[in-house]
Amino acid sequence: MIFQKSACIETLYTELPFLERFRAAGADGFEFVEFWSWTDKDLAAVKAAADAAGIGISGFNGDAELSLIDPAQKTAYKAFLRRSLDAAMEIGARSVTVHSNGLGEEGSFAHTMTSATP
Repeated sequence: MIFQKSACIETLYTELPFLERFRAAGADGFEFVEFWSWTDKDLAAVKAAADAAGIGISGFNGDAELSLIDPAQKTAYKAFLRRSLDAAMEIGARSVTVHSNGLGEEGSFAHTMTSATP
């Protein structure tokens, strides 16, 4: 696998509106961008901004704050993952990052599980 230079535009170029960050990343020599969530973005506008900047989308998070390890959330997790994969295909993202346990504030686990056995 060959890794491409990718900028996380959630944390870089924050002085610019989100859609302008694609062009800024391309101007700085990045070949791809990544971002955290897709659900708060206009996907058609994201794809148009990436295309206009001549930059690819390496990926985004695809599991929200759900937990695959929590049996009560398994169905919702898989349904959201399916929607995330559809979103990735819509904008041409090369990957979708998933975690077994959703991430909450500052990257902490959103859900904790305790073992019923010692």
